[in-house]
Amino acid sequence: MSDMKLLLEDSSFFRKCYICCLFLCNISFLQIFSYIALPFIFIWGALLMLKNEMRYRGFYNIKYGIWIITFILSTVLTSVYYLFDNFLFNILMIFHVAICFFIFYGLHNERNKNHKAELFSICKAIIYLTLVCGITGIVLLLCGVSFEFLWIKFIIYENRFTGVYINPNLLGFISVVSVFCCHIVSKEKFIQASGYKKLKTPLVAACIIINLISLFLCDSNSSLVFFVCYVLFSAFYKSISFEKYCFNKKTILKSIFITVSSVIIITSVFATRYFCQSGFSFLMVKAAEVTQDMTHQSVFDLDISQNLTTFTHENKNFDSGRIKLIKNSANLFLKYPILGVGRGNIIEYSKRYVEDGVLDYNLNFNDIHNGYITILISSGILGFSAFAIFGFKLGKNIIMTLLQKRETFKNTEVPCEASFLCAYLVFACFEKALLYDISIMVMLFWLILGHISCILRDQENEETALQAEQLLYQQQQCRERI
Repeated sequence: MSDMKLLLEDSSFFRKCYICCLFLCNISFLQIFSYIALPFIFIWGALLMLKNEMRYRGFYNIKYGIWIITFILSTVLTSVYYLFDNFLFNILMIFHVAICFFIFYGLHNERNKNHKAELFSICKAIIYLTLVCGITGIVLLLCGVSFEFLWIKFIIYENRFTGVYINPNLLGFISVVSVFCCHIVSKEKFIQASGYKKLKTPLVAACIIINLISLFLCDSNSSLVFFVCYVLFSAFYKSISFEKYCFNKKTILKSIFITVSSVIIITSVFATRYFCQSGFSFLMVKAAEVTQDMTHQSVFDLDISQNLTTFTHENKNFDSGRIKLIKNSANLFLKYPILGVGRGNIIEYSKRYVEDGVLDYNLNFNDIHNGYITILISSGILGFSAFAIFGFKLGKNIIMTLLQKRETFKNTEVPCEASFLCAYLVFACFEKALLYDISIMVMLFWLILGHISCILRDQENEETALQAEQLLYQQQQCRERI
């Protein structure tokens, strides 16, 4: 019983369970059982958050806590202002936001814990899970298995590869996350600090290949942008990481080289996606022809041309309707600019103003497929300003630390985490990510942000200890002179 109590009070164990449950929420058929378990895990998180407050004084000690508290209070004010409009859902979002801030980002308050071991174990789990799911999906695809059951469109979703996941965009995101996990578990210093054994290279290589194929076949533009940005930010940091800053001929030439390389990388990724989609479409045709020969075409009379999957969007708009969403959300924001409408009221309020002619059509989801605009509409200028100041201050701290400690972070996971966060901030412009969504997307962002905040804490502690030693040395020198 005591062991169970220790586990329930272990924030690290909670984060692992929460991430695992949210991951399984994206898997076809397993989704149902995961959603049943999710409310219990959520309640556990809310109770654990209160427990941690008594243990670590998280509200007081969390980094940039004043802006976090301001944001949460503004969200509470918005919920109370719309007391009779989806109040319970808005309160649920407040608890979700608090878990993001105080259990995930706030893990730098948890002293004497190996946060790198936690991150390694989560990355290892994601690598194994995505590898199994990826192989299963591709094998079933080549075998021609595709069907619809209730809301689940298995393997093929509107001419796009979805694998064993419930949505091609989720498949794309998780594929990029898996590649990121493979990247950081290859860092020697990270492995040593975590206390785990290095994963076998063939396993990691297979995971990267399978997930890249899945990323290309799902045709998720936002996830591809996420992947490209991650590669570019990683390459950019590596190119500047061990050189002093000075404006000279070498710097200009290097800037040109970086720009040209970036264009080549972007072009190569999109070209690879095209050839991958064409190649798998050809393989499926050949597999169908073999099936026809084996089952006698005259009996079954399969028309391959009509069942051809090209793995591209049926909706040919590159923005997939996001520009319309932004225009309509801007009109909704202008009606409630200070406090916003509350996260749970976006659909209901959009319906009201469609009837009045203010909006062109209903916002059918409680998000705008843009993390920043969703926060702005939900929390208004008051809440968004507090969140933006928090993000700016933390981002500045991360960037300055990365630049000042370039040699320290060589061959560590820190540049990978920073590149992931930067790429995610771009990704959040196109997806319902960043904060107001209980999903694997949002929680992984706050998990990585929490782990990099631990790095900032460790660096600040080292600087404080060094300054104390220098002060003590100076005092000793003064005594000797006297």
